[in-house]
Amino acid sequence: MAEQKALGGKTVIVTGAGRGIGRAIALSAARAGASVVLASRTEEQLQEVVREVAALGGAAAAEPCDVRRAADVERLVARAVAETGRVDAVVSNAGVF
Repeated sequence: MAEQKALGGKTVIVTGAGRGIGRAIALSAARAGASVVLASRTEEQLQEVVREVAALGGAAAAEPCDVRRAADVERLVARAVAETGRVDAVVSNAGVF
């Protein structure tokens, strides 16, 4: 019987996902079965996390995003819906001042 994961079939957007706490949250959500949509201003860091999620057998998409800009956030949500058809949770982890 296949293992059922707590977040299986869910989509989680994680801002600030390129490093630190955001990266850890994204990897944890992926381990729990979620598709993760990763946001950060640094695409190189995002692509590394996408590779880490893939190594876990999970699904991830990266969207460069500055959460201080409404158009970027709208594009992020649109990408999540386009990739997975849904958004179930958002972890607003980006540290902006």
